[in-house]
Amino acid sequence: MKFVNSLLVAAVTFTAEVAAQAKNPEGPPNLPKNYKSIDLKINLKHGARNKTSPMLHGLFFEDINHSGDGGIYAELIRNRAFQGSDDVTGGTKDLVGYRPIGEGVKLELDITQPLSDALRYSMKVTVPANATGEVGFLNEGWWGINVQPYTYNASLYIKPHMPSFNRSSTISGLTFSLRSNLTDDIWVSTEVPFPDNISAFRYTHLQATLTPPKAAPNSNNTFAVTWNGTEAAGQTFFFNLISLFPPTYKNRQNGLRKDLAEALEGIKPKFLRFPGGNNLEGLSVDTRWDWKKTIGPLVDRPGRPGNWGYWNTDGLGYLEYLLWCEDMGIEPLLTVYAGYSLDASGMHPAHTVPPEELDYFIQDAIDQLEYAMGDVTTKWGALRAQHGHPEPFSIKYVEIGNEDWFSDSYYWRFPRFLEALKKAYPDIMYISSQAVEENPTKQNVTIPPGNMWDLHHYQTPQFYKDNFNYFDNWQEINGYPNVTIFVGEYSVLSRDRPGGVDWVNGEGRFAYPPMIAAIGEAIFALAMERNPHVVKLSSYAPLFQNWNAYQWTPNFIAFSANPKDLVLSTSYYQQKMFSEYYGAETLTVENKNGDFNPLWWGATISEDQSRIFVKIVNSEKDKKTVKLELDKPIKGANATVMRHDDEYAFNFIGNSTIVPKPQKVAKPKGKKVEFVAEGWKQKDWSRAARMGQPKTSAALKKKVGLSSAAPDGERTLGRVPSLALATATRRHPTTLLPLLVTTTTAYAPSSASRLFHTTPRHALPTSGLGSMPPTYFQKAPSLPMNTIIRFVPQQTAWIVERMGKFNRILQPGLAILIPFIDRIAYVKSLKEVAIEIPSQSAITADNVTLELDGVLYTRVFDAYKASYGVEDAEYAISQLAQTTMRSEIGQLTLDHVLKERQALNTNITAAINEAAQAWGVTCLRYEIRDIHAPKPVVEAMHRQVTAERSKRAEILESEGQRQSAINIAEGRKQSEILASEAVRAQKINAAAGDAEAILLRARATAAGIEAVAKAIAEGQEAAQNAISLSVAEKYVDAFSKLAKEGTAVVVPGNVGDMAGMIATALSVYGKVGDAQGTRDAARRILETGKVIESSGTGEAQAEVVAELEAAQEQVAEVKRRSGGQVTGRS
Repeated sequence: MKFVNSLLVAAVTFTAEVAAQAKNPEGPPNLPKNYKSIDLKINLKHGARNKTSPMLHGLFFEDINHSGDGGIYAELIRNRAFQGSDDVTGGTKDLVGYRPIGEGVKLELDITQPLSDALRYSMKVTVPANATGEVGFLNEGWWGINVQPYTYNASLYIKPHMPSFNRSSTISGLTFSLRSNLTDDIWVSTEVPFPDNISAFRYTHLQATLTPPKAAPNSNNTFAVTWNGTEAAGQTFFFNLISLFPPTYKNRQNGLRKDLAEALEGIKPKFLRFPGGNNLEGLSVDTRWDWKKTIGPLVDRPGRPGNWGYWNTDGLGYLEYLLWCEDMGIEPLLTVYAGYSLDASGMHPAHTVPPEELDYFIQDAIDQLEYAMGDVTTKWGALRAQHGHPEPFSIKYVEIGNEDWFSDSYYWRFPRFLEALKKAYPDIMYISSQAVEENPTKQNVTIPPGNMWDLHHYQTPQFYKDNFNYFDNWQEINGYPNVTIFVGEYSVLSRDRPGGVDWVNGEGRFAYPPMIAAIGEAIFALAMERNPHVVKLSSYAPLFQNWNAYQWTPNFIAFSANPKDLVLSTSYYQQKMFSEYYGAETLTVENKNGDFNPLWWGATISEDQSRIFVKIVNSEKDKKTVKLELDKPIKGANATVMRHDDEYAFNFIGNSTIVPKPQKVAKPKGKKVEFVAEGWKQKDWSRAARMGQPKTSAALKKKVGLSSAAPDGERTLGRVPSLALATATRRHPTTLLPLLVTTTTAYAPSSASRLFHTTPRHALPTSGLGSMPPTYFQKAPSLPMNTIIRFVPQQTAWIVERMGKFNRILQPGLAILIPFIDRIAYVKSLKEVAIEIPSQSAITADNVTLELDGVLYTRVFDAYKASYGVEDAEYAISQLAQTTMRSEIGQLTLDHVLKERQALNTNITAAINEAAQAWGVTCLRYEIRDIHAPKPVVEAMHRQVTAERSKRAEILESEGQRQSAINIAEGRKQSEILASEAVRAQKINAAAGDAEAILLRARATAAGIEAVAKAIAEGQEAAQNAISLSVAEKYVDAFSKLAKEGTAVVVPGNVGDMAGMIATALSVYGKVGDAQGTRDAARRILETGKVIESSGTGEAQAEVVAELEAAQEQVAEVKRRSGGQVTGRS
C-alpha cells in the first residue's frame, strides 16, 4: 500500500471522503484544538464509500494579466495588426512595440490601406529620399523575444505605395532577423525576395523561417524587418499582420506557447473552462466575446477591447480553445454569452439584452455548439471543416453566462437559454452562473434538478477553515435537489484580517501565493473531495500572470518572455498534488482522537484498490503526529510533502524552492503507521516579510537578461516585478499594502520604464454571505529608511516621527536622523500631480445617466495636513472630485452639461478646494475628459441632429425654390415690360414714319398742285382747256369701263343728240374746272394748316378743319353733279 501525504508550509496534504449519504461532521470551531496527536482509522472492509468526482480538478482560462495575447497564445509580435492599444474604451490605435531602423525612417499608423474589412489599420513606413544603408523597423515583442535554436515561422503582408513605388529600382526583397536589443548581435537573418512584379494594388503575403544557430543569452531581443535604403530611397510601404511564431505545443499552427501549456498539462487537469470570465461579457453588448468573429483566417478577425484593460487579437479563438482541449486530452467547458455585459464604469447592473431581443443570442449559442459538434452536413459544422477540422468535437459542459449575480435579469434569461439549449442538445450538462448569491433582484435562480451551479470564492485562509463543511448537505439546506456544484473560480486572496478580504483598500492582499494560501486552498479542496455527490468540478483562478503587465494578484503561474522566469506558485503545486494523488472512491475516516483544526484530512482509494491516498494539512505552527490505522496490513508507505518554515514564503524568479518533495515515512507496523506533520517554526510577520525574498543580485539580473541601470538611449525589454505589487490603476486609485511582502530591487530602464496598469476584477460573492465590492490596486510607495544621513530631494517633504509622534518636516537637502528613534513616516511630493478620475455615472437634472471621467491637477501645499489630515489625500480628493462632479451635473440638464463644460470644470475646482483645505491639498484645475451618454440618448441626439439638418435643408430648399420663382416672375415681368416698351417704341416709330410719309406726300402733292396751278396760271385759257380735256377723257373712259363690266348699258341721255352730248361733256369739263379751283383752295388750306400747326393754336386748327370739311363737301358735290349727268337706261 502506498501512503501519500503533502505538507504545505508546515502543513501536510490531504484528502478524505465522507459517505455521500452519511451524516457529515459538524463544522470545526474557529480556534484550533490543542491535540498533540491525531488517531485516524480507515475501515476498508465495511466503511461507506462513494465514487469520487473524476472531473474535479481542471483549468479556468480568460485573457487577464496578458495571459492570452503575450502569454499562452504563442504569437511573439506585439500589436501585430495594429488592432488596438491599452485604451480599450477610447478605441485608440497606436504603434506600441514598433521602432524605426535607419535615419529619417518614419513609421505612421494608416487607415487608407486596410488589409481586410477586419484589419483596417496598417503601418506606413516612409524611407527618406537620401536614405542609405539598412532601413526598416523592429518589434520589441511582448517585452522581449526568447531566441533559441528552434525554427521560427515569420510572415507579414506588404504593399508598396503606388504613387511613389519605383519598379525600376533594384530593391528585390526584405530581410527578416532576430537581433539583440542590448548589443549589435544578430542571432539569425534570412532574405525574403519579392515576387516578380509585386503588386501595388493588393497586399503580398511574405513568409520565411528563421533558425538561430545558438540561443541568445537573454530574452532582450527584437524581430527586425529591413531592406536596402539606397534601393528604396524615397519610397513608402504599408505593412500588416506581422507575425512570428516559435515551435508551439503539439506543433499546432497558430497554437500555444509550449512551456506554459506543458506547465498546465503537468497538473493533469480534466477540463478547461473558456473563454471567461468577465472577458466573455465585454464592456458592452457589442464588445462581448463574439465567437463568430474569432474563427477563420487571422485576416478576418478584428479583435476586441478586452475587459482587463488591453486589446484582444482573438488569435486565440473558439477553434483554438477546442484544439487546446483536444491536444491536452481534456474536456471543453464552454461558457456561452447569455445576454448580459459589464460596463467600464464598474456599475451594476450594467447592460442587459431586452427580452424581445434575447432569441438572437440564444440562437447564437446554439450555432456555437453546432460549430463544435455538428457534422459536415450542417451549416456550422461545414464551416468548421472548412477551417481544417472536419471531425466534430465533444462538449459535455456548457455554462450559461458568467457571474450573473451582478445582473438583475438572470432569473428570466437563464430559463429561456436552458429550455432552448436543452431542446437542441439534451445530453449536455448546463451550468447556472447564479444560485444563492446576493443579487439586485433579491431572488435566486431556479435551477432544475440535474443541472449545475458555478460558485466563486476569493477569500482568506480562515474563511476556508470556517467553511470546511460548506458543501455538507448543501442541496438539502438550499433547496436545490440533485443540483451539483462547479467551483469555477477560487483562491486565497489575502492574509487573515478582521472583516475578511479588504475589497476596498486591498490591505493584506497577496502579491504572489504564499504557503498560507496553499494551505487554505488545500482545506477547501478537501471540503470538495469529501462531497463528490455535490462538487463535480473545480478550478483555480486566475491562471496566469505576465510579470510585465498584470491586473490581478495572486495568480497560479507567473511568466515573462524568458522561459527561465517561469514561476510555478505554491498554489500550483497544491493543485498538482491534489490532482495527481486522487483515487476513484472516497473512504470514511474515523477520528478516534482529535478533530479537524488545526489538522485536516481525507482519504481515497485507487481504482485497482491497491493504493490509498491520505491527504493531511497542518494549518498551525506546531507539529502534529498522525497515527493511521487500517483494518488490513500495510505493506509500505511513502510521502510527498510541501512545506516551509515561513507560512508567508512564496516562490519567485530564481527562488522557487517551495515544491513537493519525497519524504521518508516510518516503517509501518502491521496495520498502523505514524507520520509527523510539521508546522512552521515562527509566526513573526515582520520576519516573515523577509523570508522567501528572492535575491535580485547583479548575477541574477544578468542571468535573466536584465540590467541594474540601463545607459541613456538603451532600451531594456521586460522587467523584474516588485514584490510589493507596484501597480497603479488608471481608473480606480486605491491602496494595496501587502503587509507580508517587501520590495526587491526592480530594474527599471531609464528610457523604457513602464507602469503596471490594473483593471478591477469584479466582486466575488461569499455564497450567501453577501457580495463584495471590486478590489483595486495602487502603487504602495516604499518609505526611505533611516540611515542617519539622508538627502531630501527638491520639491519633496519628508515627515519624520520620533517615537511614534510627529517631529518635523525635512526640507530639501541634507538631513540628520537619530537612528531607531526617528522614522520617516510620510513622503509627500510638492509637485503638481495629475490624478485620473475614474469613469463614473452621474444623473442630470433631466434624468439622463452620463458616464464621465476626468483629470484632476493638484498640489500639496501643507505636507503636515496631507499626512495627518486624511488617510490618503490623493484617494480622498479623487473621491471628492467624483461626488462633486455628480452633484454639479445633477443640477444641469444634458444640454447644459454639454454647453457649460468649462463652467462645470471651474465649479468643481472651487468646490474641491473648499473641502480639501483641511487636507493640505489644493486643486489647481479640473478637466472633464470624456462624457458618454447612454446609447439610446446618443442615438436620439443623432436623430435630432439629423432631423435638424433635414429641416434646415428643406427650409433652404424651399427658400431656394421661392427665390427662384420670384426671380422667374421678375424676369418675366421685366421681359413683358421691355417687350411692351419695344412694341410701343415700334408703334411710335411706325406712326412717326407714317406721319412723315403723309407729310412728304402732302408736300409732294402740294408741290404738284402748285406746279399745275402755276402752269395753269401761266398758260391761262390753254391750260384750263387742257385740264378740262383731260377730265373729259377720263369721264369717257369711265363710262367705257361701265359699259364693259356692267350688265346694263349706260349711255348718255341725249345719245341721239351728238351736240347735246358734247355740251354735257363740256358741262362736266366746266365742273371739273370748278373742282380744280377747289383743289387749289385745299392746297392753300393745307399750307395754311401747316402754318397753323406750327403756330400751335387751337383756333387755327379748327379753321383749317372747317376749310377741309368745306373742301370735301365741294368735292362730293362735284362727284354728285358729275354722276348726275349719267343715268342707267335699258
